[in-house]
Amino acid sequence: MDDLLFFRMEGRSKQSHHLFQFQVWKKSMKAKFITEAVFLVTLTAVFQYFLVEALNSGHELLGVYHHIINLHGTQADIDAALLEHSDVAVTFMDDMEITEHLSIVAFFYPLRMVLESVFAKKTFRPIKFFTLNNLLDFVFAVCFIIRFEREHNAYSKGLDHYDSHTKQAVRYFENIYQHENDEVLLDVLYTIAIGALWIRILFMFRLTRFLGPLLNMFYLMIWDIFIFMILFGIILVIYASIGNMLFYAEDSYSSFWESIVTLFGSALGNFDLTLLHNSDKGKLVGELYIISFVVLCNILTLNLLIAILSSTYAILEEKKLVLYINEILKLRDVLEYHPKASGLTSTSPPWNVFPLMALPLYLMMDDCESLNELVMYI
Repeated sequence: MDDLLFFRMEGRSKQSHHLFQFQVWKKSMKAKFITEAVFLVTLTAVFQYFLVEALNSGHELLGVYHHIINLHGTQADIDAALLEHSDVAVTFMDDMEITEHLSIVAFFYPLRMVLESVFAKKTFRPIKFFTLNNLLDFVFAVCFIIRFEREHNAYSKGLDHYDSHTKQAVRYFENIYQHENDEVLLDVLYTIAIGALWIRILFMFRLTRFLGPLLNMFYLMIWDIFIFMILFGIILVIYASIGNMLFYAEDSYSSFWESIVTLFGSALGNFDLTLLHNSDKGKLVGELYIISFVVLCNILTLNLLIAILSSTYAILEEKKLVLYINEILKLRDVLEYHPKASGLTSTSPPWNVFPLMALPLYLMMDDCESLNELVMYI
């Protein structure tokens, strides 16, 4: 407080830079956590925006592309016809390039585990590698590695042979969609990556007071849900096998998978007692089959799940403050200030490349206080 009064008496603005800003960053876990959360939300939102724009442009151009292929036989004619839609192709390539540049950040998230392991070694603190955050970091990094491999081995191939940006854009689009199933591959990769990013953002709220306890309870209930899904899956397989054998002549039960899909919809309330009225096994057999499954799944099994989750919630509700504090303690193991090693973990990706460059010095030096202070300032 005395320091704050001193700066105000000197006539300094609250927004002006002074040494205490560095001290706050050095000591405050909250400042580091909020900064990383804001950056990750911004990165994910911007990435998804340009990705959706690119996919929309690609979908628009794909319809034109199939029509052109049917009209023209040679590649030169196809390229010439596509050039008439070069504005869409340029938009597609430019947006894809932006997403490629943004996705480079993903490679720095798994590297944080390396920095945290050295931090733990230097500070003699515990560290867990098999956490949900690390798993999500690994998942979206792998998705982007596959995308980069395809990007530079197939999609960007031959672009330097063209002297204009519009021709490069047309060739870039053709390179992607001339590879069989690559459109599906890209959609799957981006779906997994975006899903992992948003889930990671969601679970960052575990460290907030207003939402953290509820998310922690949900996280601990996942095991109960998993056990229930095993029981539900067994019942589903039994009834699907019976339905496939009895009503194989019906479209909804013509295969084992069709039976699974039909029964899963019935378990969610989308059932029709008249569906099997015309089966060769008779109206009564069809109705008894559907009624028995609906009673077992909709009434007994789902209510069992509600009872299990209610019981678990009642137990965890009494401990929600403890769960919240436990998450804070986990964060402290990594982000709490240490004079010899905090520079390794004080920055979020992609800025952790700077402490990563200093990592050999941390490993070689026993007294790292001066080095750590320098890395913190940088």
